[in-house]
Amino acid sequence: MRRILVVVVVAAMGAVFVPLGVAGKPEQARVEPGTVLAVYPAGLVCSELVAPEGFQWTFVGGPTTDRLFDNGRFMESGNGAIEVTNIASGESVVIPLHGSIVQIPTDTGFTAHTGGAVLVSLFPGDAGPGDVSTGRMYVITGHIVAEVDSIGAGGAFSSFAYTGQLVDVCAMIA
Repeated sequence: MRRILVVVVVAAMGAVFVPLGVAGKPEQARVEPGTVLAVYPAGLVCSELVAPEGFQWTFVGGPTTDRLFDNGRFMESGNGAIEVTNIASGESVVIPLHGSIVQIPTDTGFTAHTGGAVLVSLFPGDAGPGDVSTGRMYVITGHIVAEVDSIGAGGAFSSFAYTGQLVDVCAMIA
């Protein structure tokens, strides 16, 4: 399963990161409302007791742009909202997000830098806040620097540091 940090960010912040691209014009894509961003099976990001059939993330809307640069850097910027749905119960919560994410390729994966309000999924074994033996899902408002290794094999957060406020999404939707 592909690793994602989802940020939907204030458009003005994007101008700060545009110079990060090197040669060539970046490929751009807009995320359309109603797009399913991720479906997580039971136990991967929250306890099976909370969501016995897993969770789904759906983009609700708001201006957001994804950019992929020739040198492999990825940037997402904008603002909007993600609906997180407990598949078993149908309960959902709409989470407003804003900020930016820049992913910089490394030899084994990438380094991610975020700013703003970010929705983060952490799998069992991932570095980061909470009990690393279980899956976790948070909204972090502030700044994150994370290393993701072995991206070809699905990736794992090998380091994760943040400053700011943390909200447990699993607890919100239990």
